[in-house]
Amino acid sequence: MMRVVAVKDALKDKTFEEVGAFRHKLFCEKRNWKTGLEIYQTGISDPDKPGKLLLAERDEFDSLNEAVYFISYNINQKIDGIVRFQSTEYPYMLQKDFFKNIPGFINGELPVSPRVWEASRTGCDPDMNKEQQFRVTGNLVTAYFEFSIKNNIHSVLGSVNLAMIYLFFGKSGCTIKGNNNDDVQHMGAVVNILDPLSGSVDKNSVAARLRISPDAYARVMKARGTSKNTLYTLAGDKIFPGIQVLSRIPHKDEKISDLLIRTR
Repeated sequence: MMRVVAVKDALKDKTFEEVGAFRHKLFCEKRNWKTGLEIYQTGISDPDKPGKLLLAERDEFDSLNEAVYFISYNINQKIDGIVRFQSTEYPYMLQKDFFKNIPGFINGELPVSPRVWEASRTGCDPDMNKEQQFRVTGNLVTAYFEFSIKNNIHSVLGSVNLAMIYLFFGKSGCTIKGNNNDDVQHMGAVVNILDPLSGSVDKNSVAARLRISPDAYARVMKARGTSKNTLYTLAGDKIFPGIQVLSRIPHKDEKISDLLIRTR
């Protein structure tokens, strides 16, 4: 299932730490990220190291209460995909000098608008097979559209690897042919971004914009072969407009319809 939760609600239980631990595994352990983030120890036991606690990752944008997480859970109620979503009304990642100082990376002025949001810290469990990864990334892209359409958001910005655009958005049904009316468009040049501390290179990175429209959403749903919504919130979370509310995260054999809460 896909859950949307505000940061301020994620802080009420272990959700915030679980998100941070997943991100540490993905970005710090697998991708060797070292700059622009804070590493801290959670209160969650490490299943692979008895007696040890999991480490987690966070950055300055996780302190924004209005930011939300899209969280994908597998049938065992474990996180297998994540996106952070925030309005450009507030300071956001692409505004940082690090990105502005990369020649040609961003073209023009960056927007400040409640109708333009930024997606960051996006990824899925690297230990999944290709079929599982495509399922999760498809659900994440669907969540982009569902949340945006219900909240009057017309575009989403982000820094992304060029290959990810094709695998993440293209395979999910978005148009990326290089035309002016494509769903996904570059906002600048494609560059290699070097992490000065770790020496790791994020090759073929680009600032990009995803256009939100009912037509694009329909293409995504057709490509995924479904007409079902994927995005839910929980009873203890902030209630987002038009998004169904569950009493809790379902177990493997439970039906989501049995857990729905009637709201006004």
